[in-house]
Amino acid sequence: MHGTQCLLFVSQKMTWVEARDNCASKGHGSLAAVYDSTQVDEISEEMKKAGLHGGQVWVGGSKTSGDPDWSWDYSIMDQFAEFCSGEPADDKNCLQITFNEKSSGCLEAQRCDMQLPSVCAILLY
Repeated sequence: MHGTQCLLFVSQKMTWVEARDNCASKGHGSLAAVYDSTQVDEISEEMKKAGLHGGQVWVGGSKTSGDPDWSWDYSIMDQFAEFCSGEPADDKNCLQITFNEKSSGCLEAQRCDMQLPSVCAILLY
């Protein structure tokens, strides 16, 4: 439990859609939104509890082909943690958070068919 949400790290590798559906099956869950560095730290903490100290993990940001606006769970994203790099390629429509020696948790666009672990969230308010 963290502040206004409960987080669950899911180590099973899935596509973004499979991960989103898996979170929804947990009862009012969704892939985690990452608005600021506090949420980045919370996700990192959950990963470490599961024994993972780095890597790439699905979070809930996505966009559709041809639409430049990212969203969290069907709402336009107006707050988000730091992106790792510049503009993503057109075929990268889902967001992951990356932890490694060069980045301490930044958002990065990825192809939605990649298979990655994920982080689910349930809001407490």
